[in-house]
Amino acid sequence: MAQPARTKIVVSCPSGSNRFVVGGGSELRLYEWEHSSTHSRFNHLGGTSELGQLRTFAWSPHTAFPDLVAVGLHAGRILLLRLDSSPPATRAHQHGNPPSAVQINIRHSRPCNVVTFSQAEPGLLAVGLEKGRGESLLIYDVEHSARAIESGKDTSNTPSTKPFILQRDGGASHSNSPSGNLEPSPLLSFGSSETVTAAAFLSTSASSSSSPLLAAAMAGKWLRTYDLRSPPSTVTTWGTRAVHCLAPNPFNSQQFASSGEDGIVRLWDLRRPMDALLSFSEVDAGAVSARTRPTIVAKPLVEMKWSQTRKGILTTLERDSHALRVWQVEDGPVARLESGAGEGLTADHGAYEGHAQTAAAADGLRMPVLLGDRRPRNFQNPLTSFAFLPSPHDPTSTHFLGVSRDTSSPGTSGHRLEVIELPATQHSAFIDRGLLVSSDAAPSGFSTFHIDPPPPEVPFTGEEIDSPEGLKANRILLARGRTLSLNVASLPAFDRNRTPRPSGSVTPRRLSRSGDAQAGPAEQDVLSRSGLAALSTDVSVLMRQRVEKGCGSDALANASLCDSSISELWSWIARAEALSKDACLNDYDFRYRGVIPILLGFHSCSSRDASASSTHASTPHHSPKSTSRTIYSDITRSLRKGDEAQTKNAAYSAAASALVQRRKIDGTFAISSSSFASQRKLALQSCGADWEEDYEAVCLRFIKEDNYEAAARHAFFSGHLEKAMLYLKSCKEENVRMLAPILAAYITQKDLKGTDSAYADLCRSLSSDGDTPWIRAMFAFLASGDWRELVDETGLPLKDRVAVALRFLSDSELLPFLQDLGNEALSTGDPEAIVLFGLRGDGLKLLSNFLDRTADVQTVALAVSFVFPGIIRSDRRVQRWIQTYRSALDGLQLYASRAVFDSAQGRRARAAMEQARLSGRHNEAVEVNKALKKAAPPQMLVRCQFCSTNIAPAAQPLSLHGADRGVVSSLGVKSTLCPTCSKSLPACAICLTKPSIHSFAADGSSNLCWCQKCRHGGHTMHVLEWFERSEVCAVADCDCRCRDG
Repeated sequence: MAQPARTKIVVSCPSGSNRFVVGGGSELRLYEWEHSSTHSRFNHLGGTSELGQLRTFAWSPHTAFPDLVAVGLHAGRILLLRLDSSPPATRAHQHGNPPSAVQINIRHSRPCNVVTFSQAEPGLLAVGLEKGRGESLLIYDVEHSARAIESGKDTSNTPSTKPFILQRDGGASHSNSPSGNLEPSPLLSFGSSETVTAAAFLSTSASSSSSPLLAAAMAGKWLRTYDLRSPPSTVTTWGTRAVHCLAPNPFNSQQFASSGEDGIVRLWDLRRPMDALLSFSEVDAGAVSARTRPTIVAKPLVEMKWSQTRKGILTTLERDSHALRVWQVEDGPVARLESGAGEGLTADHGAYEGHAQTAAAADGLRMPVLLGDRRPRNFQNPLTSFAFLPSPHDPTSTHFLGVSRDTSSPGTSGHRLEVIELPATQHSAFIDRGLLVSSDAAPSGFSTFHIDPPPPEVPFTGEEIDSPEGLKANRILLARGRTLSLNVASLPAFDRNRTPRPSGSVTPRRLSRSGDAQAGPAEQDVLSRSGLAALSTDVSVLMRQRVEKGCGSDALANASLCDSSISELWSWIARAEALSKDACLNDYDFRYRGVIPILLGFHSCSSRDASASSTHASTPHHSPKSTSRTIYSDITRSLRKGDEAQTKNAAYSAAASALVQRRKIDGTFAISSSSFASQRKLALQSCGADWEEDYEAVCLRFIKEDNYEAAARHAFFSGHLEKAMLYLKSCKEENVRMLAPILAAYITQKDLKGTDSAYADLCRSLSSDGDTPWIRAMFAFLASGDWRELVDETGLPLKDRVAVALRFLSDSELLPFLQDLGNEALSTGDPEAIVLFGLRGDGLKLLSNFLDRTADVQTVALAVSFVFPGIIRSDRRVQRWIQTYRSALDGLQLYASRAVFDSAQGRRARAAMEQARLSGRHNEAVEVNKALKKAAPPQMLVRCQFCSTNIAPAAQPLSLHGADRGVVSSLGVKSTLCPTCSKSLPACAICLTKPSIHSFAADGSSNLCWCQKCRHGGHTMHVLEWFERSEVCAVADCDCRCRDG
């Protein structure tokens, strides 16, 4: 079915001049765009208004007839018009006369949908008609007929063709023309009783002498290409509903694009006859935010055109739209079927001009890549058509001419013309491993750069950072939040109060065009001019480097690949993952909880479900300050007022105590006097394995590694000062051994210390002069004997400060300290604070702030994949992060890594669903199952092998509901035939029973399975029973060992 006829259509001059034709209704007008730096206007050159109901027209690219236009009418006639063949001096006198025309009558009259000329053979004209008697796709040789009438004789090739004149007859009227009534016969005809909705000749290279191929959309469901040298056979056929807006690629003779009613653009290639090379729509536009992307529905396209001067530029226009969408499509690497077939893309700088490609690149099928898209400024009125216009001043810019209805005069057929400019921009993208492509300012060209691996050692003195210029550049990059850190020993000590940023043990890679070890001055100049030098510090480069090193869904591996605070994040996630296996007890879920939620308490699974069902709208998380009633607040209230509020939380306290007993950590370490010691022990366990074991075992492990300083530090933080003194005495460093007497003096003079004592003053002085954070913290504690002085040392690892606070601070000091620490971490987005919040509740807010400061979506998405959708199922932020990271991996062509990421995420979700089912939390298991199906819908479908009708669609596999081809049959009748072609469905290889199309959605023995190698199959239960006693396929004369895979 053809699209509705448009009111106005504009076509630019095929020769590249600034002339264009606007047609619609019964008129056709020729204009010229006069553009300069001071003014811009449209000059009317000629036209006609006696055409009847115009449906389509095309401008001939023939150099001998530069003003020849073919017009298709609703009455089923084709007119050949000469709009402007007179010299400029006499042009004004001929505006009143209609242009000379030649009429071609169709034998079985029906509306004309499309007319198109061939660029390679301008004399060929293709005409597409509505469905009717006879063929609907006709090919005429216009130039042959013209030369036959000029020579006064016909040719032997087309004896039935009547000649007709193309030239004007010196101002004579149409009725006086001897050729105005001629009816030439078509050279070729295709598509018997089929509707032709679109047609176009494919472009051919300048060196090719073959006849052009014709692509046509037939019957509303087929795309066919015809070779005019060997009719009526087709070259390639695709079954698709994208049968509108057919547009051949002018720079690739094998490709063309089309669209359907769904608004999706599909790119086809003759070398891939199965499906489209690339599909995209308005939903895939880069300007569309991830939040609004699921709500966008692509509108049908009314027009789609390729740029004739800039390679890979495709522009689309949606129905009733004020703006255009400009897509940039580039050829990716050559797809090779065999390894070692040749070298890939080489590092070469220069423009790839149209067909000037190497033979190896031309023979191979290049997979197109969507580099990006742009949207020019809006037109004033909704467009009905558009065209490219050349710019006389700047060849790198693109001008669009838009035509719309003139709404200022209702009831008239007037139109409005408007020109907008799309300035040229540079784009860069990875198209292969280590190969970066950047667009040039020159038309239809781009540059390629190799990204070489970094050298083993990078000399760095730190002088760049110490200089004022280096500090200024550092501040700018930090403000952007997209700087990569250098992992070198000469850098200053890590400041935990600085702005977090993506970091890793990597050096920004050098960009060069050759494989040399050092980039020359010319290459550095190229990088500076093209803006590629800044890409070395971009987070996308870091993401690729991490993935190539193995960063993924293994938390321990990620911790070894990163450093500083991000490494602490992954260490905590690995710890939480190990503890999550037995973290559900008494209807309470302790999985991936941080220190603050464990101390404050949280709702049970049943109460959370009840509150969720009674509340239709709720925020996804709350901060500790917004929690109205918590376990801790009730306990402290009972301590102050003597009420019985603590008994209200007996269930949570009992669950915490039971979990402590299950994990056997009740007597492992001592906790200072507290009303909720069990919660403290669980929170302390989440700080790391060192705080779960006995301190002597941990210190012994450090001693075996000959690290007495680490043993002394852990013993001191555990409160065993005597052991810490002994370990300090055994240290090899003299400066560290000197600390042992000072610590011994504190042990022996505990009662004599005070704020005014000489010993306290000495310790304060040493604390301010210390270089190592833990030594400064130790002196601060020795000066006052207060553990609060130690945990206030910001240079210590956050988990160590929290662990010491959990062990030694009182109930009245602990939670205020943790809340102040958490508020500061939330404001800075410090990923180390994940130990405070976990991956739930405010932990997501922490990751959100970290993402805002660093743009490191990789770390955030990988982190939340451990809890989504197995534990967290309805947070839209998490969904956006994961989808953004998946899109980033696809954009970098890291498809295998994206598949591994999806697989690991689904595996953890299924494990969480099974854990919930075994624990009796059936509601949670059902929710996880629903979330899994929503995140990754099944991909299987049942399709007829004869007519390819989807009997069970992919959206709801093995089900009749929602079939995309309208499969209809009575549910009360058992059907074993395809409802479209009535062919029999294949029978089960075991029982020889043909399945019913109504039984595909049923569970149990009626489900089907088949072998991927021999394609034989049947009912699942029958096949399983067969292979319990046999190893060979059940079909006779088939030796396939299906069970072996």
